[in-house]
Amino acid sequence: MNTNDLYPLFWPRFIERFEKESTDCVFQSSNKDRYWLSAPSNFRGITYQVAVTGDNKRFAQVAIYISASGDRNYNKDVFDRLHRRKDEIENEIGFKLQWQRKDLQNSAAVVFQKHDTSITNKDEWDETIAFLCEHMQKFTCVFDKYLKEVMKELGYCEHNCFHVEEVEMSVTDEIRKLKELLDEGAITQEEYDRQKSILHLSDTSETPTSPAQPDASQNEAETVHVKPASLPTSSTPMNYEELARKRRLGEISFDEYVKIKEYLDSEKEREQASAYLATNVKTIKTLLIVVVICMILSVIGAIGTWVSTASFVATLQDLYSYEEDDSDY
Repeated sequence: MNTNDLYPLFWPRFIERFEKESTDCVFQSSNKDRYWLSAPSNFRGITYQVAVTGDNKRFAQVAIYISASGDRNYNKDVFDRLHRRKDEIENEIGFKLQWQRKDLQNSAAVVFQKHDTSITNKDEWDETIAFLCEHMQKFTCVFDKYLKEVMKELGYCEHNCFHVEEVEMSVTDEIRKLKELLDEGAITQEEYDRQKSILHLSDTSETPTSPAQPDASQNEAETVHVKPASLPTSSTPMNYEELARKRRLGEISFDEYVKIKEYLDSEKEREQASAYLATNVKTIKTLLIVVVICMILSVIGAIGTWVSTASFVATLQDLYSYEEDDSDY
């Protein structure tokens, strides 16, 4: 049997056991034909990952990835602040970790691997699944604790430091992740090409549905504040932390999770736009005040110079007149 055919059999067994033992994170189940699975954390740009390779590399892995799209400074800052707590984290987690800052890349990662493990050895599946479950539970428990400290240091308030990342990655993001793994030597060129072709095929076969366009007669305020019709009203969690908790506990379905998150994202974008506009208006006002003050000072300075010059000229004229009067005598 081909290696890729084994993952759709392996990952459901892992997910079933992990969900029985932990509610800390929810692993996506739509990409079971690949050698890794990802789960969103409660923090922006950060995901947990489990992986099992084939005979070419032979390792199983648990990891935390810091990869906020387009925000390299944020990714490296979060990693560096975690790395300062390296000793405390490794003491609590119970084993040494690989700290991968990846200076030449946008992302960063912290990894723990078990070697001499392959997806092709079905007799070891139970042992491999036990390893992934046990160590991922330690990862989520310890890193969530220290990530809260890091987010507070970065200036995130209690109500907005939690940010549930999209579970599904775009094809571009997945190919970028594959390229990073290829550069690190975690996969071969053959595996990279095969996975890349699978991603392109799945991308062309899926037809995204366009969201319904708002009625042109609606005013802007109504468009912003109208909630999706299918959202529950009284029990809707209105922050990312509560949303993630309800999803982990199975209190809301995946469809409800997606709809509520879309609403929260739209509200967050609206608040950010308002804050950005307010900041710009304040900056413009400040600049105008500075310009006016500078102009006033320039005028005052010019008047002072003119007065000083006129006084000097008048003094010279008086002296000249005095000398002429003396010469008459």
